[in-house]
Amino acid sequence: MKLLNSFFIILILFLFENCSKPKNSIEPIQTAATKILIHKGGGGKPFGIYQPNTLDACKEGLKYADGIEIDIQKSRDGTAWLFHDEYFSDCSTDKKIRLPACTDDELKNHAACVGGDFKMTKLEEVFDYYQSILSDKIIHLDIKPWLPTIYSDGLGYLNSLADEIIRLSDNYNMTEHLIIECEDAMLLNRFRKHSDKFQLYLDSFGDFNTGMKKAMKENYSGVSCKVNDDNLTKEMIDKMHRNGLKVDVWTIDDGADINQYISWKADFILTDNIRFVQ
Repeated sequence: MKLLNSFFIILILFLFENCSKPKNSIEPIQTAATKILIHKGGGGKPFGIYQPNTLDACKEGLKYADGIEIDIQKSRDGTAWLFHDEYFSDCSTDKKIRLPACTDDELKNHAACVGGDFKMTKLEEVFDYYQSILSDKIIHLDIKPWLPTIYSDGLGYLNSLADEIIRLSDNYNMTEHLIIECEDAMLLNRFRKHSDKFQLYLDSFGDFNTGMKKAMKENYSGVSCKVNDDNLTKEMIDKMHRNGLKVDVWTIDDGADINQYISWKADFILTDNIRFVQ
């Protein structure tokens, strides 16, 4: 009889414990101090003194801020380069060209043709410098997924771009220092398949709720929000934190606005205003 009573007590406790716990419960984010990341490595004019998305800019940003954000595209040769825009104008013909349509030599020739202080920087150069200074700061990679040419249509380009970044991150032990941001979930999932140590952020592109739901479904680290498009509020940031997501916001240059988002506990703020942290 005692054995039977003990069995029923254990059964009741088991049922109570399991009924009281929500299924697939989400662990809210424990917020830490906001980190300031300098947009395009070292910020653009009128704040930065270096050409954006170059090694010189990255050195300046890493010197002062919690980290840097840089834009990544891939050449025809499979090299990851820092470059933001959809097009650049060919120096000799003024024809608009996309970087994925160019070989490495063509990009070097373009830089030489422009002349002066104009430079183009490979992602590997940034990783190599990062290791040389033994930094533990953040490098936020904004991966440009949709730049169609005959060399960059379809999943082949995205997969090879992800694989090249993965190769470099492995070679330079960068995986735990990177944030990978992209609007393309298939590309983000390529990183996750390789390592769960990558921090993956889905770009919401002005649709906060859809971005948040998709990031939750895919179990990403967070959502990247353009402040003006998303009209981001403290309540929206709190909502993301309650749902287990971090948030980076871009691009905020006014000091008062930066301080406002710090008070709202945004996890990362991207800014061109390097003077804010100098």
